[in-house]
Amino acid sequence: MPVTALVVACVGPMCAYSAPDVSFDSVAQCERAAPAIAGLSRASMTNALWDPSSRTERTAFQCIDSATGKVLLSFDSEEAAHYKLIRD
Repeated sequence: MPVTALVVACVGPMCAYSAPDVSFDSVAQCERAAPAIAGLSRASMTNALWDPSSRTERTAFQCIDSATGKVLLSFDSEEAAHYKLIRD
């Protein structure tokens, strides 16, 4: 089943949203790749001349079944208990 990642990466008040063109073969692949995608997004935000007043970081992502749109895994670093693997 092809899986897509929807990633939110924030530094201070600025956030970037991305959904890479890459499809993953499994939820596990998506789960491993999503934090790296967030890190790259954050790096590109702070690589510019912008220096955020706050360095707080947030990472959130969902791994979504490309065929049905069903959320298979959800993670949000602002909510410590929010790490859900959704199963039927």
